[in-house]
Amino acid sequence: MFSVKWVIHPNEGEPVEVEDSPFEDLNAVVSSALHRIDVVRLRHPNTPPNGFIVLDREGKEVHRWFRSIRP
Repeated sequence: MFSVKWVIHPNEGEPVEVEDSPFEDLNAVVSSALHRIDVVRLRHPNTPPNGFIVLDREGKEVHRWFRSIRP
């Protein structure tokens, strides 16, 4: 099982939201998160996350992604 921490870079230690992923495959977790980031941002209009960190079941970071801040 994986969990996804929705974060605002550079405050990654204080996630906006943390959720457990129903997927067992890391690629599926990342793909799902990429497709859902805009929805998660809408849920948090005052603190919209600009990325996410995927953790494995042991709490180790296995993937991270951040939206470019360039226009």
